[in-house]
Amino acid sequence: MRNSTKIFILCIFATLFSACETIIEFKGSETQPLLVVTSYIAPDSVIFVRVTQSKFFLEPDTAYDYIRYMKNANVQLFVNDEFVEQLEYFEYYEPANFVLPQSTDTISPSYVYYSYVSKSKVKSGDRVKIKVSAPNFKDAWGETVVPFPAPIISVDTITQFQSLLRIKFYIKFKDIPSEDNYYILIIGKFRKDLFLDNANHLWESVFFHSYQLLTFVSEDILFDYNTGYDYWGHNPFFTDELIKDKEYTVKCDMLDFGIDRYYYYPNEEDDTTKYYVYNPNDEISGDYKVVHQKAIYAVKLQTISKEYYQFLKTANEVKMNEDDVTNLFTEPQQIFNNINGGIGIVGSYAESVVYIDFR
Repeated sequence: MRNSTKIFILCIFATLFSACETIIEFKGSETQPLLVVTSYIAPDSVIFVRVTQSKFFLEPDTAYDYIRYMKNANVQLFVNDEFVEQLEYFEYYEPANFVLPQSTDTISPSYVYYSYVSKSKVKSGDRVKIKVSAPNFKDAWGETVVPFPAPIISVDTITQFQSLLRIKFYIKFKDIPSEDNYYILIIGKFRKDLFLDNANHLWESVFFHSYQLLTFVSEDILFDYNTGYDYWGHNPFFTDELIKDKEYTVKCDMLDFGIDRYYYYPNEEDDTTKYYVYNPNDEISGDYKVVHQKAIYAVKLQTISKEYYQFLKTANEVKMNEDDVTNLFTEPQQIFNNINGGIGIVGSYAESVVYIDFR
């Protein structure tokens, strides 16, 4: 019914405006570019700050300057009103491999591009200020207070396998007492592929991120009130208004569209190898060799700062209105910005993590 209404409204607009076209000349003044500062700060981690410059809205985009990175900026870090250091610029930064707790397995981290990186780390409760200056630009700064993590008490799962892998998660956590809290729930997957080549040699990759094939599904009441999804569209954020100072169990499903197991057989005609999805519920006969995809799921509950929540909430509302053709003539919404003298967001988060081994 909703789709039919949208189509009907579009047809009316097409009829009204198809017969006339007027080019309106912009007579206003062109605004000067501002520094765009983006940083999400976590305790016990180095700080990454990305600095770009804004563009006039009528200026055409090109493949080469769609994002204009500022490589000559002066980026300073202040902690609790004291200067700490000047951050160093990296076009390509590779963090160290992460070793999983109580394991020898390592995870290959996500690389960081075009960012200013600190040497020092901050802790929960610190007030962190990022100040940025650059030639011919107004100085810009933003600050945040790094939150404390909310403890995850337990994680229980139920696994179903039909046409895809469906995992039911029951995540129990304790809301941080005596303050307003904002959260993001992230369920990610790290995987390690084991495969056989034509010479029957077994090869193994390192663990790496595999978020793109996961879909979050939930009817939990927490996600019906002051909530939405982050800019990737995968991870829900929410407030503690319904669970103040309480323990609560979040119920959600994660649909995994990745291939979790394989079996193979050599193709004698062209000497190649074929791979097929292996359903653990099916019986496999014959001389097949099973190749597993080792999988570790990371359940992350991030406590986020208020300004980070406000940024996500307004960005989510803008995206929803852009996708709804019935809002064509509504007033434009402004995405939350806490950069004085510029544009962007300096926010912070602290996370609790539980790893679940599905190997």
